[in-house]
Amino acid sequence: MSGTLATLAARLGPAADAVRADLARIQQDRTQLAVVFPGLPRRLGRQPAGTGRTQFGAATVELGAFRTCDLAAAVLLASLPASDDELYDLYQHGDIEERTMLLRALHVLPIGPLTVRMFGEVQRTNMLVHVEAALCDGDLFARTVGQPGFEPAVANRVLLKLAFLDLPLARCVGAERCANPALSTMLQDLATEREAAGRSVWRDTWRMIGLAPTAGSAARLIGGLEHGDDGVRAAAAEGLLHLGDRSLFRFAQERLPREPRPAIAALLARCTTCPQPADPGPNHPPMLIFEPHIHMFSRITDDYERLALAGVRGVLEPAFWLGQNRTSIGTFVDYFETLIGWERHRAQQFGIHHFCTMGLNPREANDDRVNKDVLAVLPRYCEKDSCVGVGEIGLDDQTRTEEIFFAEQLELAKRHGLPVLIHTPHRDKKKGFERCIAIVKEANFPMQQVLLDHGNEETIKITRDLGCWSGFSIYPNTKMDPARMVAIVLEYGVERIVVNSAADWGVSDPMMVPRTVVKLEQAGVPRARIEQLVWKNPIGFFAQSGRIDEAMLQRPARANLRETFDGNSVLRGQDPDRV
Repeated sequence: MSGTLATLAARLGPAADAVRADLARIQQDRTQLAVVFPGLPRRLGRQPAGTGRTQFGAATVELGAFRTCDLAAAVLLASLPASDDELYDLYQHGDIEERTMLLRALHVLPIGPLTVRMFGEVQRTNMLVHVEAALCDGDLFARTVGQPGFEPAVANRVLLKLAFLDLPLARCVGAERCANPALSTMLQDLATEREAAGRSVWRDTWRMIGLAPTAGSAARLIGGLEHGDDGVRAAAAEGLLHLGDRSLFRFAQERLPREPRPAIAALLARCTTCPQPADPGPNHPPMLIFEPHIHMFSRITDDYERLALAGVRGVLEPAFWLGQNRTSIGTFVDYFETLIGWERHRAQQFGIHHFCTMGLNPREANDDRVNKDVLAVLPRYCEKDSCVGVGEIGLDDQTRTEEIFFAEQLELAKRHGLPVLIHTPHRDKKKGFERCIAIVKEANFPMQQVLLDHGNEETIKITRDLGCWSGFSIYPNTKMDPARMVAIVLEYGVERIVVNSAADWGVSDPMMVPRTVVKLEQAGVPRARIEQLVWKNPIGFFAQSGRIDEAMLQRPARANLRETFDGNSVLRGQDPDRV
């Protein structure tokens, strides 16, 4: 691997020094791998690592699909070298970005049992970026076929993911060499099923069955020449050429004078290219909203749909108390990984970007069964790409134990360069606000990185001139309501103020921010000030993490209802083409 490593490192340019520093840190303490790995995209960048098809040892990759962070991950993991257990731990506990990097890195790591295991994970997911990372833009799949545990029957099921997700065959380098009659049968059965349901069929079906024909392949190829889809006609012509049965060429010759598309007419004369339709791009709602405190873990998919229709483009979900205390660290780990995994995927299916803050909530900070163990695992989750702060932390019953763990998490936020979202007590609020502020000052934590939440008319007078941010939770019957929020905006303006619904498992309404927008408009508040309050302010506060900015939220999150997360879908068996 030494020659390959040198070639990879050369491609990194200035980022190579940072990777060497990370490597030294991890070699001193292997547990730091889980902390360093999530930060690679932010620190080293996501820009393309180059262009063109490139050899790295035995591997062939399309360099334009690999980012600097992907190559950095490969260099780091190969240099250690990371064990199979360490690699699988990164995947198992990784968010979408981390899993993508790991799967890309596999292209240049030695092939072995872990590679086969990872293809098993890919077979079970419909997460497009992960299927692309493993199967596309390199020859990893073709080189893995034949490895122990990756026999043709298993490989066929993995390759079928291209058809399910409509990914071009050409992106899986060398996949055509894996064509076989059993795969052709599977592809034809899938095509028949989709045609019966009125759904589209993978165009490359016609190419693959021409390479390894089975019963019915010739008839499907001939029929494809008359298909209404240009791409299918092109693939069918190419499939006939692969088949090489000259007795069937007459069907292509007969079609040629009637083919209206010059490109396909040329393909019938042995041309192998076909244009792809352009991406029409998304539409933008008239007013955008970033919801900076909502517990979607406790909400249903209808709430995501309502939020999206109301213009909510992004949500921030703080780690919080679930209504009863947890009794072991494993339950916290599962919850944290839901926030960076399934919940982020669920939001994305409705076009909503999902971010979170990580922390030990003040209620459970009092519980000695879990508090120290939670603090020990938090550094790993604070480095996740979708984690943009530490929270919600602070005080609830205002005990000495709460204060200790509050102060420790302020130090945690300092170490990770993150702002903090502070929960303030619902009882004796003025005293609680003042004590929270005192602890922040004692920790010498920068006030501009502090959001004191659940405020009211009394607390705004305390926080207004501190330089911190003031959060107001709008509830149906308690805390603040839209009319009271309008009065605060009219008196104090919108500078360093955010509003949220804090909707959770209790009586709450996730639509409270859109409702407040309507009340502000009715009160004559200028549109620019409303947008500052519900869009620019919350983004600006969490942008201090370096992991979120307004530009990335201008477009809706990429929704693909065919994708699953660890085999699970928000559709619960419904047809994605009819939803």
